[in-house]
This record gives sequence, C-alpha cells and structure tokens, in this order.
Amino acid sequence: MEKVKLNLSTKIKRNKDIVFKEVDGMVYILDSQKSIIRTLNGTASLVWRSLNKPQSIKKLTQLLSKNFKVEEKEASSDLKRFVLQYLKEELLTLSKN
Repeated sequence: MEKVKLNLSTKIKRNKDIVFKEVDGMVYILDSQKSIIRTLNGTASLVWRSLNKPQSIKKLTQLLSKNFKVEEKEASSDLKRFVLQYLKEELLTLSKN
C-alpha cells in the first residue's frame, strides 16, 4: 500500500468485506485473512461504530474530543495512528464521498 497522507477532510469507511460484531459496547472484528479476532477498546469501538457511513478525520476527531474530553490535537493524533494502521491492514478504506 502506498504512503497515505491524512488531513482533516480525508474520509474513511469500513472495508465492506470485514465481518464484525458488537457486544456490550465493544466491537470484535474477524480478520479472516489472518484468522484472528480483534477486540477494539472503547475509543476504537466508538470510531468503528461511527463509520456506518464514511466520516472525515475532522468529524471523528471532534467526536473523540467531545466523548473523551481530550484536546482535539491529541484526539487527531491518536485517531490518525489508528486509521493508518487499519488502512494498512485493509480493515478501513479511503472514501471518495
């Protein structure tokens, strides 16, 4: 995968081929390529649930900042790390719309 540069207007979405389940507020992702189940923490679960439609980095940053009472700069940095990792692992994809 080529190097991705994220900015506030970058929109992301879930990979439509990924199977996941939400149980008691936590999200579990089946990574069938690696035959593992990932358990997302509360922050990542909130982001994942918010991606029922494509969302911008800006919107997700504001959501995290509000819900976890952290500065937007910190929320943005953490979010970008998460997104880049999940793009690399093909659990998330970039959205054109």
